[in-house]
Amino acid sequence: FEYFIREQEWEHYFNYWLSEQQAWVAEMGFAAQNLRVREHSKEELSHYSKRTCDLEYHTPFGWKEMFGLAYRTDFDLGNHMKHSGENLMYTDPESGEKFVPHVIEPTFGMTRLTLMALLAAYQEEEAPTAESGKTEMRVVLKLHPRIAPYKVAVLPLSKNERLVPKARDVHALLASRWMTDYDETQSIG
Repeated sequence: FEYFIREQEWEHYFNYWLSEQQAWVAEMGFAAQNLRVREHSKEELSHYSKRTCDLEYHTPFGWKEMFGLAYRTDFDLGNHMKHSGENLMYTDPESGEKFVPHVIEPTFGMTRLTLMALLAAYQEEEAPTAESGKTEMRVVLKLHPRIAPYKVAVLPLSKNERLVPKARDVHALLASRWMTDYDETQSIG
């Protein structure tokens, strides 16, 4: 989405959106060492942009854009006014000031964000096998708690007549507060 501002406010709001993007990815559990802000060079800037930067994530195939942020100036409305003859100036209801809004454009792509969340959660670890003293590599998806679909799993792993009712009671108690899963037949490994 776009945020309409006065020209003199653009740096404040640009920095605001950049810090919000950075805070959000930290809150979602992305490791700081895998994130960077990359400013676009003058040669890279779109013709309408005065400043653009990307919040990038380090993937196995290099640094890739996670989010973008652009200051589009008044390019969109200014050009529309010029070619349509329509007056699209905004009037501030408090001050009465008229101005053509400038645009800060934060971008968020769900496909790339999903990919990067899965890449961040992908782990390979050594785990003991059923044979004592032996280990093997296994793949584990360690989703950050903020995005994990289940917060708690009750896994009695048994159909024992005394254990199952207690496990179901525990599950019912937890399910009133969190997304839970219950399974008495599967194995953990």
